[in-house]
Amino acid sequence: MKFRLTLLITCCVIFSQSTIVRSQDHKNDITIPETNTKNRINSIGTPNFPIIFEGKSDQTNPPDLAIAAGPESIISVTNGQITAYNKITTGEIWNRQPKGFFLDLNQNSKLIDPHVIYDIKNGKFIIMYQLINFVNKLSQWVIAVSDNDHPDSLSSSWCFYNLNQRIFGGIEEDLMGDFPSMNIDWTNDVAHFTAPVYTIVNNDFGIYDHVIVTTVKLSNLYNCENPTGFQSKLYTDREGDRANIIQAAQAYTKDDVSYFVSDRYDTGPIAGETKVVVWTVPATSVLSPFSDQIIDTELRYEVKQNIRQKSGQDLEVPGTKILQAIYRDKTLWFTHSVLSTLGNDVSVRAYKYDMAASLLTIRRREAAGIDFSVPGIAVNRNNDALTIFNRSSSDEFISIRVAEFYSNSDELQAGLGTINFNTQWGDYARSTLDTNGIDFWIAHHYAKADGSGGIKIAGTNLLPNKVFLPLLIR
Repeated sequence: MKFRLTLLITCCVIFSQSTIVRSQDHKNDITIPETNTKNRINSIGTPNFPIIFEGKSDQTNPPDLAIAAGPESIISVTNGQITAYNKITTGEIWNRQPKGFFLDLNQNSKLIDPHVIYDIKNGKFIIMYQLINFVNKLSQWVIAVSDNDHPDSLSSSWCFYNLNQRIFGGIEEDLMGDFPSMNIDWTNDVAHFTAPVYTIVNNDFGIYDHVIVTTVKLSNLYNCENPTGFQSKLYTDREGDRANIIQAAQAYTKDDVSYFVSDRYDTGPIAGETKVVVWTVPATSVLSPFSDQIIDTELRYEVKQNIRQKSGQDLEVPGTKILQAIYRDKTLWFTHSVLSTLGNDVSVRAYKYDMAASLLTIRRREAAGIDFSVPGIAVNRNNDALTIFNRSSSDEFISIRVAEFYSNSDELQAGLGTINFNTQWGDYARSTLDTNGIDFWIAHHYAKADGSGGIKIAGTNLLPNKVFLPLLIR
C-alpha cells in the first residue's frame, strides 16, 4: 500500500546574516602523482573489491548516480532508473523508471538529480529526486521512504512526500530549484533537504537567487505522517560572492549542529576565485542563523568544465560544485573538481577538515594532459576515507579509479570506448558504507565499447579483519 503526503511546513525563517572565520593558515595541501599503472606509492593501498558487477545504466544526459546499502539489498538511482539488487548474489530484485515509481506526477514534470540514503539505525531507505516543471511552475523535492530495511518488491509499502520549493511563508515565488542535496541526522531526529533556486527565463533556469533549506522531523517521515519542520532561506551573496550549490553533509556521529559545504565563487574584484565554505546551523533550532567559515580559496573556478576522451568530443562536467560531503567525529570530508594547477586539465580535490584543530588537508589528483573528474567519497567508522573518480584524456577512454585518501589510485574499471550519446558526463557518482560500518560500496560510470555509458557497482570485504588500512588518517 502506498501513501502520498504533501509535506506541511509550520515555521519559516530567513537566514541572511552570517559570520566569517578564515582558517587558511592551517592547511596541508599535497598533490598526489598519478600514473596509469597498478603501482602504489607505498605498501598500504586501496582495498580489493571482491564484489564487482554491472549496474543498470541509462543514457540520460547527464545520468547522475547514487547508491545505498541495506542489510540484504542495494538500491541505486540514476536520472532514468531506480534499481534494487541482492547484496549477496548481485542479482536484480526490481527496477522502475522514476516517473513510474513516484506516481501521480504531472505529465510535464521531469525528475532529475537523485539521491538515496539507508538509515542504519531505523532500517529505512530514503529516495529523493528533484522535480522541475517549467510549464506548470512546479519545483519540488519528491521523497520516498521505505517501511522496512529490505523492500524486496515494488509492492512493498513506501511513504511518498512532495515538498514544495516555491512556497515560503505561505507566499509562492516564481523560482525553480536544481542540484538538490539531503542528509539525515538520526541522533537529532531531523532530515535536511537543500536546493539552490533560480529565476525562470524563457522556461529555463535564469539567475541564482538563494538556497532553500527545509528541515523536518525524521520520525514523522518514518511514521508516514505529515511532518513538522521549518524552511530557511539562505542568502549567500556577500562581498561579491555567489554560492554555487550547498551540499548537506551526511552525519554518522552525534553533534549539536548540522553541517553543509558550499563552493562560493567571486564575481567581484577577484573574479574566478573559489571559496570553499562550511555552513553550520543548530540541528533542531529555528532561532539561530547559519554561520559560515571560509576554509580555503582556489583560483581555478569554472562554472563548467570539459574533459577529454579518446577519439571523441569533449564532455561537459559540472564545474566546482561540491559533489559529496560526510561528517564524522568532528571532521568534514568532501570532494569536487577544479581546473588543475598545471594548466587547463580537470583535477579532483578531496578534503579533510578537522574542525577541532582548524586543520584542512587537501589531496589533489592531477597530471599534465589528463582529466580527473566526478569524484565521490565515503568514510568508515575507523575514519578511513575512500575516493572514486573518472580518469580520461585524448589518449584514454573514460575509466573508473579508486583510492584511499593518501595513496595513488587503482583502476577499478577500464574505459572501453568513446562516449557518443552524451554531451555531458556526471554530474556525480556517490559512494556509501555497508551496514557493518567498515566496508565500502561504490558505483560509478565508465565508457563502454559500444559508445554508451556503463555503471560498475563494487563492494569491499574488509571484515572479519575489523580494521582497514591501520596506518591511515589517525
